Amino acid sequence: MEKIGIVQTKHRKTGRLLSKRTGGERAVFTVVFVLFLLYSVSLILPFLWMIMNSFKAHTEFVMDQAAGKTLGFPDVWRLVNYINAFKQINYIGITFPVMLLNSCYYVFIGGGISVFFQAVTGYVISKYKFKAGPVIYAIAIFCMTLPIIGNMAAEMKVRAQLGLLDNLAAVIFTSMSSFGYNFLMMHAFFKTISWDYAEAVFIDGGGHFTVFFRIMLPMAMPLMTTLFILSAIGIWNDYQTPMLYFPSSPGVATGMQLAAFEMLRKAKTVYYAALVISCLPVLILFAAFADTIMKNYTIGGLKG
Repeated sequence: MEKIGIVQTKHRKTGRLLSKRTGGERAVFTVVFVLFLLYSVSLILPFLWMIMNSFKAHTEFVMDQAAGKTLGFPDVWRLVNYINAFKQINYIGITFPVMLLNSCYYVFIGGGISVFFQAVTGYVISKYKFKAGPVIYAIAIFCMTLPIIGNMAAEMKVRAQLGLLDNLAAVIFTSMSSFGYNFLMMHAFFKTISWDYAEAVFIDGGGHFTVFFRIMLPMAMPLMTTLFILSAIGIWNDYQTPMLYFPSSPGVATGMQLAAFEMLRKAKTVYYAALVISCLPVLILFAAFADTIMKNYTIGGLKG
């Protein structure tokens, strides 16, 4: 009974707070709500349009397009379009399943290694005092200010001279040397952890590797998971990097972009089905770990 009374009291307080809004506040709230609703519809509508047309025959889509009703339901739901997507999507002999595998390689190898080494460098620079530490941190900040377009030609030349251009092994090496936003997040996270944990390990006879892998790394795992998920979404949707540095191994975003001209000319609905398939991993990943992402982030910063 006491719990019920407390809940009712909270609801009454909330109701009073809502009812105390002035007319101007209610108007602003209504306008903001309508704007966000329209924005949400603008994001969802193209995706629904693509799903509807991915089940149509090519001729039916062309006729609906001529009549201006492409958002309608298909006359016959053609699931075969999704099967044909794995057979017909092709670019320079690379099929759609191979593109998906290449994207998985970039995500798990490139993204995973990158987040791990960013955690290592963030931990070392934040917890160990040495003369080069502030210099490395300053270089990381400075590199983030450089425009990507400005150093792209030099980077491609260096990769070519080192034999890392169009070489999948380069994904491993370049991931080890990445800094950027994730490094700053890991540095800030380890900065907030007390060094008393390490001293307790040292008293018990443990070493620095024990401190990092048994104490610090498990504590940072929620944040690392969040950073990996966000990195994975970005890498999966990135078509520029594989197109420039790994042209013989395009990911799904690059392959779909390069195969678009031919597929949209002869089999638009099959192409739309492939687009739906390529979007599903990102949507599933974000939906499955949405709570993890929100728990590790707050408005304006990181939740410690």
